[in-house]
Amino acid sequence: MKNYAAVHFRLPDDQMVWAGKYALEHRHLPISEAIGEFLKLEDPMGYEFYLERKVSPKEVVRIRNQSRPIGWRYSPNAKRTTPCYCPACGSIGEPNSAKARKEWEAINEPQPMSIPKAKQIIASSCDTNALQDAISAFGDKRRKSDPSFLLRLLEMEDELLEYTTLEVIGTHAHPKTRELLENYESDEEEIQELIRELLTKRGWKSN
Repeated sequence: MKNYAAVHFRLPDDQMVWAGKYALEHRHLPISEAIGEFLKLEDPMGYEFYLERKVSPKEVVRIRNQSRPIGWRYSPNAKRTTPCYCPACGSIGEPNSAKARKEWEAINEPQPMSIPKAKQIIASSCDTNALQDAISAFGDKRRKSDPSFLLRLLEMEDELLEYTTLEVIGTHAHPKTRELLENYESDEEEIQELIRELLTKRGWKSN
């Protein structure tokens, strides 16, 4: 169970504070003027004061229990509205923020392409962008299937697609994988180095 307390303290009229509405520009002025502005506001919700020093024990005049929290939770105008948890608006540490972010991502973030859909695109498409998206669906997860269905991508004359395809071929723990990697020819040093790395990871010595 959480306990809340309210601390009452008294400051001199000329004490300088930062005052203004939440998330808006604050002004540096004497607290007496800031309180005067606050009392004249039609909508004081979200008005706040910042004191740039500690409150001394002599300035504390009362401490009392607070039966429940008062004020606002997410922002002054948040009542009856749902906070936005997109990457731009969401804040770490807010109540239930982790759960809310996951729910937001499930609704708004693009879902990963399924492997059957990716294989369908790989088998039929000539669009290198679509093929790159399809090959990316495999990620770096190890698989036991024959990677021969990926060979047509190596004929597309696209350097990024070639590199990514070889990486995915290397994740397949299948006898055909070694044959494909060892027999693949390229004049690019970067591709040759990648093939050596993939063979080494599998414990196969490159020729």
